[in-house]
Amino acid sequence: MPKRIVLLVLITTLAVTARLAIAQISSPDNQSPRAAEVLHFAEAIEETHPEGHLLASRSDWSEAVAELYQAAEGEGQEDYFVALMRLLATLHDGHTTMPLGLVLGSGLYPQRLPLVLRAFDDGLFVIEAKDEAMPLLGARVTSFGGEPIAEVSDRFAAVWPGNNVA
Repeated sequence: MPKRIVLLVLITTLAVTARLAIAQISSPDNQSPRAAEVLHFAEAIEETHPEGHLLASRSDWSEAVAELYQAAEGEGQEDYFVALMRLLATLHDGHTTMPLGLVLGSGLYPQRLPLVLRAFDDGLFVIEAKDEAMPLLGARVTSFGGEPIAEVSDRFAAVWPGNNVA
């Protein structure tokens, strides 16, 4: 009987210690406002999205939440934004997204480029240009920062919410 009591006390102590550790991690005093926002945001999606009840058991969801939390604790707004898009992309739902045009047009990224790109079957092309970009009108874009356009496109597709993988 004493062994059982010792085991019960040990298990209870471990459980209480684990709950205290989780409470401390979740405490607003120990995290940035953005990190607290991530936890609230993930919980809200799990509670309100039509497939939310399935999310907690999916490893891609848990990994995306962890990545977003880590980005929230970091300095870069760009990493946070991409991690947020990746989290939403795990829903495979074209209706749950970040309005990229609003984000790029104001707030974090108020600058506008002097050109417009459009993807066609045979590549990515400059379809509008003004000012110093005028010589690029009609040009085919083959890379961004030295990275081939196919790789950039694949990376972007991985974080873009959609109903399917196409």
